[in-house]
Amino acid sequence: MKEAEIRRLFAANLLRVFSVILTAVVPAFFWDGFTVLGTHLTWLCVCSVFISTLSIILHLGLKPNLTPKRSSLAHKISRFLKCCIYFFMSCILFHAIIVLYGAPLIE
Repeated sequence: MKEAEIRRLFAANLLRVFSVILTAVVPAFFWDGFTVLGTHLTWLCVCSVFISTLSIILHLGLKPNLTPKRSSLAHKISRFLKCCIYFFMSCILFHAIIVLYGAPLIE
């Protein structure tokens, strides 16, 4: 990768991190009694849609160059399977935390 591409991707990732932090901090100034742990599901959905939209806009705007290996079907299938495994592991970990620490964690 070129140095300019690395800088742009770094800036894009910083923008994503900053927007996640803002979605957790800014509502406390406008919404009385707002806490991150007590957020409503609607608010979490709005935040995730905002971050997803930002990621898509940044991807379309920056247009990172993909190597031929990354665009192959075998690479895409292996990445998909890896993502499925990571998702399954995170679900198991989340379930273990909920079971170990009890239901008040999500109330």
